[in-house]
Amino acid sequence: MAKSGKRMSVNAHLDELRRRLFVASLVTIAMTVVAFVFHRQILTLLIQPVESLQGDNIQLIYTRATEMLGISMKISLLGGLMLAFPLLVYQLVMFVSPGLTPKEKRYLYVSMPGIFLAFVAGVAFGYLI
Repeated sequence: MAKSGKRMSVNAHLDELRRRLFVASLVTIAMTVVAFVFHRQILTLLIQPVESLQGDNIQLIYTRATEMLGISMKISLLGGLMLAFPLLVYQLVMFVSPGLTPKEKRYLYVSMPGIFLAFVAGVAFGYLI
């Protein structure tokens, strides 16, 4: 990690990027595994709006043998990305921040709660609408 005011070589930048991508990948994989453990509950949560319109006992129809596994994996990956999003943004900010001026850093840090709220609003909008 670079200290403030220090110049880094290209190799040092690439090492820093590699480390940040590695951490982001590990967290995304871990959160995907967590989401896979709960994929049935997540699927039930996603089906609830349709059940409220159509009535109870909605049955999903799978037209291919592997479609249920594919849906489970997609739910898990998207759930893992949503759970890992705060850390992904943190890794991005920490990689970029050594190259920013103090004024730019201040704008970035002030905008962070807005970024998080926009993400939560987007997820809620996607679910509710």
